Amino acid sequence: MFDREVKRVITPGTLIDEHFLDPFAHNYLLAIHLNGRQPVSKVDTSVDTGQASVQIGLAWLDLSSGDFFTQSIEADALTSALARIGPREVIIDKSLKGLNDSMLTPVLSESGHLITYHQTTDQAVKVEDWAPMLETAVNRSNMDQFAQEEIVSAGLLLNYVKTQLPGLKIRLQAPIRQKSDDFMIIDKHSLRGLEVTQTLRDGLFKGSLLQAIRRTSTESGARLLASRLSLY
Repeated sequence: MFDREVKRVITPGTLIDEHFLDPFAHNYLLAIHLNGRQPVSKVDTSVDTGQASVQIGLAWLDLSSGDFFTQSIEADALTSALARIGPREVIIDKSLKGLNDSMLTPVLSESGHLITYHQTTDQAVKVEDWAPMLETAVNRSNMDQFAQEEIVSAGLLLNYVKTQLPGLKIRLQAPIRQKSDDFMIIDKHSLRGLEVTQTLRDGLFKGSLLQAIRRTSTESGARLLASRLSLY
């Protein structure tokens, strides 16, 4: 008899094999946290998660490139944020599974995103907790810029990666905090109507604005162009 260990659990957002990845598009894994929601052991079902009063923390990364981002948004901007980021997989704390007052599930289901519920074993509540998975630690002068909902969502995200890829040394770039007032955001309907990344009729890349103007020299340049077109 031999002891066997699970070395890797393959999910859409944690793919690292280049043979299964589109080299011209990011493979984002996104975690979402509703401000006011605590981890499983601290759930308070009396908290109102009405769409008008909830602040949402987003954290997303691409394991193939090491890109790592966070953002804090209002609940009514979630649909547009999902269209802009285009995650392959969305992570939500397991405490929200089955709750009638959770507004995340219908929004994610409507947009067709794959939802994975994850229960964290070690909860990152400080920016310093991200350090083991970063190439360069976050500058102390920049730590205070991250909102609490961003820190919690990033902790959930990194914990999920460690769980799915045990033993693999992950080295991500220091997280970049995106702020809504840094750029003009294109909402979901405008992004689709302008056919920025895919056509309106068939949802194809061919015929889109990105396909028409993409003349980048490298694959990473193509990914950067796609990201910038979705923002401005």
